[in-house]
Amino acid sequence: MKEKNNGNQKTFSSSVLYYPTIEFHDETWLKSALLTWEKIYRIVPVSYTPFDSDDVKRAIDIGCIENINLSKLDLTQTASSFQDFWDNVPFIPAALESTDDTEARLHPDKVDARIRPILDSLSKSIDPEGFLRLSPEIANAYMLLLSETISRRRQIPKLTDNPDMFAIMHYFANDGNFDEWLTNDASNEGTTTVVLENVLPDGISEMDMKEVIKFRNQFKSYREDFRNSIMSFTQQIALIEDQEFAQIEIDKFVKDLTITRESLSKAIANEGRKIISAGLSIGLPTTLTAIGILALGSTNPFTLSQIGTAGLIGAVATIADFKKSRRKKWSSNESLYYMQLHKVARSGNDFKIKVRSYEAILNEFIND
Repeated sequence: MKEKNNGNQKTFSSSVLYYPTIEFHDETWLKSALLTWEKIYRIVPVSYTPFDSDDVKRAIDIGCIENINLSKLDLTQTASSFQDFWDNVPFIPAALESTDDTEARLHPDKVDARIRPILDSLSKSIDPEGFLRLSPEIANAYMLLLSETISRRRQIPKLTDNPDMFAIMHYFANDGNFDEWLTNDASNEGTTTVVLENVLPDGISEMDMKEVIKFRNQFKSYREDFRNSIMSFTQQIALIEDQEFAQIEIDKFVKDLTITRESLSKAIANEGRKIISAGLSIGLPTTLTAIGILALGSTNPFTLSQIGTAGLIGAVATIADFKKSRRKKWSSNESLYYMQLHKVARSGNDFKIKVRSYEAILNEFIND
């Protein structure tokens, strides 16, 4: 699953880690994700049996979906991250101090003994099955840290169907290296999002898993080309500091992605199917210098700006402490993805994507 360099050719992870829940809540979304990636991993405690549909079980049987059973080292490292976060973060994000009446359950097998007292003190109760009943914000914060640990240890990019979780994962992927002022003009680095159109066959909701698997096998090479063009670009753009070179990379990316997407569109049409679009948001760190040139000269990197016909890009938040930046250590196999259906429309040369403001979501998480 790790990125490899075979001569001049790089190959990237073909798998993703689903978070923050165990069960998939939208099977149409799941089928769409399986038409983009080769395998979807999810975090499942050994003692827990997921409530899966027949289609999900069929995908599991042929290896398209695989469970990750947590090791002691997974829990130990997550406990260290949580303890370090809780003890040393300059301030606790406002959302983690929530006192609303809603509850979420956290499976005890997902928690290391060292931080169980912290979560016990934050929980509202422990149910008869041993699940901690916590506010959704605290439960999700722990699950995001756990997902981040699993992702980094196994070099699997993260995937969610929840825009709030995608935005908040920027916080944990950058080790909470933000302050209350998310748009600090003095900073040269930030966490950003690239939003792209993903082409899929229409009628996915009516396809059973056997049909999805058949389609996967038929168009495997196109799917691989699509993923690799995205991951190669994001791997490069995270490290670029020079504006002129950034422009070269974006031009190459637009060309490669356009060719790949047109080939896939034609192949789908030849199957007698119509084409639908999904939105694919990709989170990664960049220099704001690179964002400026990619956003076609926009003076505001926080404005989601069009990059050719390939998609949109914009900053989500700026890094607070440059010395703690993870940008130069970042790998495309650490990417965070949010996939959404039926949110993209194309009209002539116009590219329109409806997305929530990730900056606003992250700001609400930190500052409420």
